[in-house]
Amino acid sequence: MYSTLSKKTMNYLFIINQLYREETNIELFMASMQCTRLTIQSNVETLNQIIYPSIIQQYQENYSLTIPYNDSYDHCIAKILTDSFELTLLEAIFFEEEHSYLTLSEKLYTSESTIRRTIGTLNDHLKPFDVQIITRPLRIIGNERLIRIIFFRLFIEKYGVYAIPFEPSSIDFIKQFYHLKIPFINRGKNNQAERNFVLFSLVGLQREKNNHSVPIKGKNTVAKFIANWLDKVPFIGIGKLIKNQPKDTITFLSNVFYLYLTDDFFAINGELTSDSKKKRLAKVEEFVQHVLKETHLQIPHKIKSYIVRDVYDANYGFLAIQGNWVELALHNNEYDNFYIFNQALLDKEIVKKNLALFLGEEQLQYLSTTYFLIQTRIFHFLSEQHKALKIGLFIDFDKEFNDYLFSELTSILPSKFELINLSTKKERPINESIKTVDLLVTNVFTSLSLSENYIYRVSRFFTEEELLNIATWASECYKKKDESLN
Repeated sequence: MYSTLSKKTMNYLFIINQLYREETNIELFMASMQCTRLTIQSNVETLNQIIYPSIIQQYQENYSLTIPYNDSYDHCIAKILTDSFELTLLEAIFFEEEHSYLTLSEKLYTSESTIRRTIGTLNDHLKPFDVQIITRPLRIIGNERLIRIIFFRLFIEKYGVYAIPFEPSSIDFIKQFYHLKIPFINRGKNNQAERNFVLFSLVGLQREKNNHSVPIKGKNTVAKFIANWLDKVPFIGIGKLIKNQPKDTITFLSNVFYLYLTDDFFAINGELTSDSKKKRLAKVEEFVQHVLKETHLQIPHKIKSYIVRDVYDANYGFLAIQGNWVELALHNNEYDNFYIFNQALLDKEIVKKNLALFLGEEQLQYLSTTYFLIQTRIFHFLSEQHKALKIGLFIDFDKEFNDYLFSELTSILPSKFELINLSTKKERPINESIKTVDLLVTNVFTSLSLSENYIYRVSRFFTEEELLNIATWASECYKKKDESLN
C-alpha cells in the first residue's frame, strides 16, 4: 500500500473508520491489522487521547465509538492526521524550503536521525510516483500536479475549509480571481467550487513562490485569459507575491492557476477543443439525462449543463484523480463517505448502473465523486426553489394580543416558515405589506392579494389546539406549494 503515513497512523485510521460504521469485535481488528490483542488495546488507548472528547469504549470483546455533539468524524480524522509526524514534516518543508536536516529537527523538536529516517521512508513510498524529497536545502520535487494534489488534500483533511494555514493576504489575492464574472460565467459558482479553487490555487501560489512550476499547454490562450483578468481588477498584493521571481507576471499567474487554465476548463460545453473531448461530453450528457429521467427530477437546462460539466470534471477533468494516486493523496475521502452514508435525492443504483452503461465500467472508480457532485448540485438548486414560506401575522384589534400570538407561533413553527409581524410594519399600508407574504394569520382582515385558502383566521379566545391547527394548516400549504413546483 502506498501512503505517506506510518503504519501506526494507518492503524488509527482503520480503527476509526471501522468503528464509525459499526461496533467491532477485537478479533476482527487482530485479523485485519495482523497484530496482537495487546497492540490493539495499546492503539485504542493512545487513540482515545488523540480524538478526545470522542471516545472508543470496550464492552467485553467489542469496541464502539462515541462521538459527542461537539465533535465529528471529520474532526477525529483531522486530529489523527495532525498527530502524524510524517505529514507534519511534509507541511514544514512545503512552507519553508531553506531547511537542512539540523534546522528541521530543531523546528520539529526531534533528532536529526529521526528526520533522516522519516524522509528515507517517505521517499521509498513516493518514488513510484516520480516524487521525492531532496536536500541542500530540503524540498519536494517531481510530478508537480501530484505534489499539488497531495497538499491540497492534506490541508482539506487537517484544517477544513476556513482554518487553512495560509496568510490572509494570499487568500484575499486568490479570491479576487474567483469572484470575477468573466472566467466562471459558464461554470456555475457554488461553495464547493470556490473551496476547490481557492485552496488548490493557494497551494499553487506557494509552490510558484518556491519556484516549482507545471508546464502549461496552450500558453497563448492562457495569456489572453490572464491579461483579461488583469484589466478587470487591481489584484492588490501581486507585486509583493512575485517579488524576486524569475518570471513575468503573466507566467507567474498562469502557473498558479494552471489547473483552471488548461484542458478547456473555461470552454462552454459545446466548444471543447477536440473530438475526443466532445464525444466524452456527449456520453456524459446521455448519462445525466437518463439519471434525471429515472429519478423523475426536472431541472432547468442551465443547471443540467452545470451538472454535465461537473460529471465531466469528475471522470475526465481536473477532479479525476488517477486510481493509484487516491491512496497516496486521500486519507479522508469525503466523496466515498458521502456515497456510503447518504441516500437523499438520488438512487445510488440508478447512478451506478447508468455510469457503467454510458461511460464504461472503468469509470466506476469515480462513482462516489460523480454521485456527490450531482446530488449536491441538485440539492442546491431545489433548496433555492423551496425557500421558506413567509407567514404574515396581523391582528387589528389588539397589538398586545398580536405580539403574544407572534411569540407563541414562533416557538411552534418549523424553520421552513418565516413568521413576519405585520403590525410592526408602519412604513407601508397593511395591504402593501400583505403582498410580501405567502400566508396570512389574522382575525377579520380580508386580503385582496391572497386567496382565502392561504388565510387562517383566529379569535381572541384561542387554545393550544388552535396553535397546532395553525402549524398543520401552514404545513399543508407548504406541501401544496412543493407539489406545484415539481
